[in-house]
Amino acid sequence: MISKTDMGNNSRTVLNVADGWEFIPRRAGRSWLSGSASEASEQVDLPHSWNRLDTYEEGVVYRQGWGTYRKTFPAFQAREVLETCLLSFGGFYGTGDIWVNGRRRARVDGQYLGARVAIEDPQKPFTVGVRLTNRYASHVLPGIRFPDFLLYGGLAGEAQLIFRSPLHFDADRCFVDYGALGRGELALHWRVRNDGPLSRHVTAFCRVETLQGEIVIPEEAMTSSACEPG
Repeated sequence: MISKTDMGNNSRTVLNVADGWEFIPRRAGRSWLSGSASEASEQVDLPHSWNRLDTYEEGVVYRQGWGTYRKTFPAFQAREVLETCLLSFGGFYGTGDIWVNGRRRARVDGQYLGARVAIEDPQKPFTVGVRLTNRYASHVLPGIRFPDFLLYGGLAGEAQLIFRSPLHFDADRCFVDYGALGRGELALHWRVRNDGPLSRHVTAFCRVETLQGEIVIPEEAMTSSACEPG
């Protein structure tokens, strides 16, 4: 499934890559993470959890430990110069690390928020490996050995490849302020980031719809200004 969000003549392409992951119920080594080692594995689609058949019962021990995922991707054709590629995982619990082509690229603490890692050269085939554990750790929320809920292990969210134009909305700086409840007001806060080498002129448009797709406020230009690099 591919969906696009247009921004002027530029766009962000989001590719759903949740299907067809390999899973083994242990902490794999570098050779398996890089795709060079073969081993009997389970084919899974995300979201996935090795506790998916467990239910919380006080005093009952459930599986807490390591699991490892990997997936090999084909080469992707770049749409434009300086385009960036991110692999994004939806919210999950647990700690571990993410590997790309046999190199560890990030240590992660899911915190039910997920994780992102940059793919440096998506124009060549690449293999992603993810190691996670849902074992208790005092520095990881909830921080107690036996909370009154199950600590589900695994990649329990979706997975997406995001191909992003150098000129794009900064997702960490975009949010909606709904103001006082019942007044029918909202304020949209947003920021555009320019990762290219040159200044770009930006015109941002906004349209407000209901969840059913009914247009509440027609599309209109919010602002038009120069966007400097960085």
